[in-house]
Order: sequence, then C-alpha cells, then structure tokens
Amino acid sequence: MKTKWLAFGIILLFVGVTIAPATAQNTEKQSVSLGTWLYVGGSGPGNYTTIQDAINNTTDGDTVYVFPGIYRELIVINNSIQLQGADLLTTLIDGKNTSKDIITCVGTNVHISGFTIYNCSKSHSCVLINHTKNCTLYGTRIHTGDYGVTVQNAQNISIINNTFPQNSSTKTGYIAIRLIQSIFCTISQNNICSWVGGILLSGAHLQITNNTITDAHRGITDLMNTLPGTNMYFIIDENHLKDTTEAVFLLGSRDYSITRNEITNSTKCGLHIGEEVFSGTTPENVTIKDNRITDSAQAMGIWDSRNMSIQGNQIQRNARGLLLYWCSSTSVTKNTFQDNEQTASYRWVFFPFSGLEDKIPQFDKNYWDTPQESPYPIIGRWTFFKLNFFFKFPWVTYDWHPAQEPNDVPVMTGKHLKSESFTRVIIIPCLEFIR
Repeated sequence: MKTKWLAFGIILLFVGVTIAPATAQNTEKQSVSLGTWLYVGGSGPGNYTTIQDAINNTTDGDTVYVFPGIYRELIVINNSIQLQGADLLTTLIDGKNTSKDIITCVGTNVHISGFTIYNCSKSHSCVLINHTKNCTLYGTRIHTGDYGVTVQNAQNISIINNTFPQNSSTKTGYIAIRLIQSIFCTISQNNICSWVGGILLSGAHLQITNNTITDAHRGITDLMNTLPGTNMYFIIDENHLKDTTEAVFLLGSRDYSITRNEITNSTKCGLHIGEEVFSGTTPENVTIKDNRITDSAQAMGIWDSRNMSIQGNQIQRNARGLLLYWCSSTSVTKNTFQDNEQTASYRWVFFPFSGLEDKIPQFDKNYWDTPQESPYPIIGRWTFFKLNFFFKFPWVTYDWHPAQEPNDVPVMTGKHLKSESFTRVIIIPCLEFIR
C-alpha cells in the first residue's frame, strides 16, 4: 500500500512541474527543486521583460524560462543556469545585426535550448561559448550569421539537435559550427543546410556524429581560412553529407577515424585528406572504415599520409574511386568498388630511398566490379622525386585475394532528430526532455 501511494505521489510531482511554465503567465518567480525559476514575457506580475534582466538576477542552479515573443537584445550568461525557450519556432532572439555576438556564454554548466536565434553581424556568432566547460546547446534554430555557433577554448561542450536552415534572404552563413582549440566536445544530430562550411574542427578528443549536412562547400573540415593547427583524437561517425564540394576536408590532422558516413554527390571530392603545407604536418594513424561514397567526382583523394587503413567502404558510381599520392604504410582491404569510371590509382616516389617497401599501397580482399578469378592489377605510377612532373613511370601492384562478391557495409543506426519537432520543451527535475 505504501508503494502504491509513493508512486502516486511521484506522478503528481511530475504533473505539477510540467504545468508550471503555463501557469507562470500569471505568477511571479518561484522556487522549485532545481533552484529558482525566473520568467520572461507572459503576463505574470513578477515576470521580466528582457532575458538579460532575468539572467542578471539568477544564481547557480536557476532556470530562466522565456515565453514566446521576439526579444531584440544581446545576452551574456555568467552563472550556471538553464536558459529555456518555450517554443523554438515562436521564441525568437534578434541580434539586430549589431557588431557583437548575440548570446555569449562564459558560465559553466549552462544549458540553452528552445530558441530561434538570428540577425548576427559579420565576423560574429549567434552563440559564442567561450573559455568555459560543461555546457549544452540543444534544440535551437540558428541562421543569418557569419558563424552560427563558436566554441572557443572550451571543454566538454555538447552541440546537439540544432538546426541551421537555409536562409531565405540572399545572405549565406559562413560556418555553422566552429570549434577553436577545444577538447572533449560532442557535435551530434545537427541539421545544416546551405552554409559555406558545415563543421570546423580545431582541438582534440572530439565526437562528430549523426549530423546531416547538405549544400555546403566543405561539410566537415579542419581548415577554413584559419591558422593551421594539429587536431587529433577525434571521430567522424554516421554523418550524412550530400551536395557538397568536398564532404570531408582534413589537412594535417592525425590519430582519428572516419567511419560509417554516407557521402553523396561531392562535386570535387568525398574525402580529401592531406598534408598541411604551412606547418608540414602529415596525417597519420587514420582509419577510414565502413563509409558509403557515391555519385561524386572523386570518392577519396589522400596525399602524404602515414599508417592509413581504408577498410570496408562502398565506393560506387564515382568518376574516380580512390587516388593515393605519396602515402606510406597504407592498406586497402575489403572495400567494394562498383561502377566507377576509374577505380583506383596511386603515386609513389623513389627518393628518399628509405622505407621503399612501405610506399606502395597494399590491396587485399577488395571487390572490383565483378568476381575476379585471378589477382586483380592496380595500375599506378612512380617518379624519382615528388615534384618531378615529366618523368613518370608505370607501376603495377595486385590485390592478391580479390573478393568474389561485394562486401557489406553496416547499416547506419544514427537517429537524426529534427529540431522543429520540439515545439515545446519543458525541463523537469531529472533533466529529461518531453514533447
């Protein structure tokens, strides 16, 4: 009997919390188990008229709940709070195109969700998360900005389930999500459309997963007119990239993996990986596995890499499948090459002489359009020096054990949530989100 009444009491607690924002139209700020709730907009006698005024009166652990409306202001968050919009389609923050970032977050343990943020000025960000840690941006809609979200010198930041839609005006956003010297960050389930750059990486221990990027110059990159740097220990997994110039463009990064991504219709290259010429940093210890790259000018172009594993990818209907330039210790195994105009090729250089046995890629157990009864030849070229443009000599290596049927590519399991579907997000004590 006691257990039954306890369960009934818990249900009443949850019901009471979820209806609190609705009743706050006519109530002043009040205390709940998560701290004080402060309300912006609505008709309550104690509600604030601006978001910043409410934030200025918070302490750590408080929640600022913003009712639908257009709020033309710039916001700075210093405390550990939750900033919650009632409805991302009707709770709007207009940056007025002033020469500052619209939302600047420097407080730790901040959670922001449920807004549309727009009208950011040139060279600034709709949301700047700067020199802080343990913050989340969730379920927001961001457009009309040079930079959508910038995470700078921060750690343990999550950018999840946000939408960066195509702009209805003639202005095009430059970079949707920009990481600058940040560590242990997660970029997941975001939908980015018609920005010049989708996601810019700079840092270490990053997870870029389950994002959808369409109509971009570079979908995921580590170089967009920024100073070069060495990025390492990151994962690019289960992303959908379509209608890009170069879906993934990485120069100089190392110790990372690109797995289970789906890349379609890249007009220049699906995966472009190479040396960063200014610093001379060479990509190494890279795994490219179980990706599907189709209908592109070139599926993979890889330059000056070391210890590269290319395994289990489906490379189909591209003008060129795979091109390896001056790579060492490269293995190409269990991939499926089908209906490409040119299948695979490589270049290697004779000098310096050391490591000669590692300069020729190793092919094994790949499927080459049709079942092969004998070792499959892959034609390449070699030169004496890298910059030798005139004396190029043919070379042939073999896939000694070609597959007799296409290799299966694992089915992607990521769930791509639409931010627009979260028309109302309510915070309850266990920090879960309900529709």
